[in-house]
Amino acid sequence: MKILLVTTGLGMGGAERQICDLADEFIRQAHSVTILCLNSRHEVSPKSTQVTLHSLSMSKTPWGMVAGLVHAQALILKIRPDVVHSHMFHANIFCRVLRIMGAIPKLICTAHSSNEGGLWRTLVYRVTHPLASVNTIVSSAALRSFVDLGVVRKANQMVVIGNGIDTHRFKYSLSARKLIRSQADLLDDNIFILSIGRLEEPKDFATLIDSFHLLTLSSAKSNQSFVLGIIGQGSQLNELRQLVNSKGLGRQIQFLGVQHNTEQWLSACDIYVLSSKHEGLNVSIMEALACERTVVASDCEGVRELVANKDLIVPVGDSGAMAKALEQAASRSLHSDCRISRVMIEEHYSIICVVDKWLEVYER
Repeated sequence: MKILLVTTGLGMGGAERQICDLADEFIRQAHSVTILCLNSRHEVSPKSTQVTLHSLSMSKTPWGMVAGLVHAQALILKIRPDVVHSHMFHANIFCRVLRIMGAIPKLICTAHSSNEGGLWRTLVYRVTHPLASVNTIVSSAALRSFVDLGVVRKANQMVVIGNGIDTHRFKYSLSARKLIRSQADLLDDNIFILSIGRLEEPKDFATLIDSFHLLTLSSAKSNQSFVLGIIGQGSQLNELRQLVNSKGLGRQIQFLGVQHNTEQWLSACDIYVLSSKHEGLNVSIMEALACERTVVASDCEGVRELVANKDLIVPVGDSGAMAKALEQAASRSLHSDCRISRVMIEEHYSIICVVDKWLEVYER
């Protein structure tokens, strides 16, 4: 099967990494895969050299949109894909408009977030919804949000297909744990908390930093020593650094930038934490669970579908509740829960399982 995956870009986000993982697995199953990016960001890429990458480098102008549509149509006429599968808001709208031009025989549009933007985006999404052959979303909770926001009128207008991860890559490794903790100058008794994500407002790292500050205050009388590592980059880096310094946490919070060996960092940590305001189905939580890590998370969309221990799910934006959950996670032995969580990920969210679901949709 010839598959064209269309994405806004290939930045460091979970949706972009998902696209690369899908491409690799499609190739492994002997399909032909091309990825078309609307912009020129290529911070992640598939491992397979058999995946063909194209970039439109579109400018954010009406002429840039028209030129992009013309170039995309020419590409589609050249490769003749059996299915076009777009991901995220801009690529979804772009491909729906492109389909009006008659270039796409079958179009699958996937939403990766529960909140695609304001009223204007909601209206555009609703009006163009019928132009796709199938519209999908990554979690049941995100679908409920789409219905509540009026993006779609009924839940049966979209199909839920979750994200998938490489469970062979993401698994606990004692050797990786020792290596990373040594490189990061972590002591044996340091409780290492890790978070991964774009340093942007929806990820709400400010609340995470506030909760970590409360955690260090409450643990001052105990022998527990906490360190927080944040993997990612984004426009809020300087603002978050200032917040860390204002609370005197410069030695305890590490901004780790972009890391391409996140599976090793997950093995090195003791607790994984998510503080997002909105999600679809967070890939990093799935990767942490596959590495048998304890997860503390804000109660955003998709989290309850993944995290079994509901005591470790806290209200969005509640730094006090998150601090208490982190303290609880650090003081309890949850190894059996972690092993059960890995089995759940293997059975329902492995990339092989998810690709099989996509192929069923493509072949309808």
